[in-house]
Amino acid sequence: MILALGITYAPRLARIVRSSTLVLHELPYIEAAVALGLPTWQILLRHVLVNLASPILVHASRRSP
Repeated sequence: MILALGITYAPRLARIVRSSTLVLHELPYIEAAVALGLPTWQILLRHVLVNLASPILVHASRRSP
């Protein structure tokens, strides 16, 4: 049952994460981090994943229709 629900809701979560990531990619502090030469993993951990936590938690806590 858990596997079936995970497969069912994965596309929605992927769409939310992708759209949020595209928005974050254009923000000035991400561009500044890239310009400073920070490694990709550090940008992902410090900036992107921290800011993706909110949309993911909202999606996870939402009631299913």
